[in-house]
Amino acid sequence: MITAAKIVVLGLILIFFIQDFLLFHPNHDQGNWDYLLSQPGFEAVEFTSSGRTRHGILRRNTAQNASAEPSPLILFFYGNADNAARTMRIMETGGIWPYFLDYQCLIVDYPGYGPGRGRRPSARSIYGLALAAFDYAKTLPGVSRIIVGGYSIGTGPAVYLAAHRDVSGLFLLAPFASGYDLYNSVLPIFHGPLRLLVRHPFPSDKYAKNINIPALLVASRQDEVIPFSSPERLNSSFGGETTFVALSGVGHTGIMFNQITLDSIKTYLSD
Repeated sequence: MITAAKIVVLGLILIFFIQDFLLFHPNHDQGNWDYLLSQPGFEAVEFTSSGRTRHGILRRNTAQNASAEPSPLILFFYGNADNAARTMRIMETGGIWPYFLDYQCLIVDYPGYGPGRGRRPSARSIYGLALAAFDYAKTLPGVSRIIVGGYSIGTGPAVYLAAHRDVSGLFLLAPFASGYDLYNSVLPIFHGPLRLLVRHPFPSDKYAKNINIPALLVASRQDEVIPFSSPERLNSSFGGETTFVALSGVGHTGIMFNQITLDSIKTYLSD
């Protein structure tokens, strides 16, 4: 006989094993990949992380095309259900580069995303990818320094990287303090003992304490995915100076290309 207690236990077991499918949504958009690589200024990159080949797209800036002088590079980590090529294409068509001061830009695909098929990622594999991507970017010719950026779930590896490598800057769009906030925004049960069910805690608030460089955080009071209290808590966790920009009337997907966001990034990079 199936009792209520058994149903609860089975439900918790199910939640534990299917959360990878709930949290990560791999995107393998080949069309944008092919398009960008057919355009001047974009090139595919490959490097190794956790013994596997990882992929990304690098945009060289226009100034570097005309000069041999090294220039800064932005290493950007995208949001869920996206990939490197699609994010880069949106930045290209959305006129983002002037706000990025026309810096070089590298976007890499998470394990299981983009051209890299296979298993969905974990917090651990994404962290390892972030470190490997930074170490690879340091070897690229013409790179003077590296600024790290992230959006939504991509702020997790961005914060981790900034806490473990000597980055020159950090900007976070729609960030969160911990993965528990992401989980609870989908299913608000991960409190107390049930927090043990969370397989990918992404404790950005813990790593932020080790970041002493000035950082920019942009969040929205109307973000329907990440409660505003989460980026507020993350902001208070940083060991160094932060600039916290609070948007109003902007949903989660609108934060990245909001005019105030873009102006804030440009100002931050100009300082």
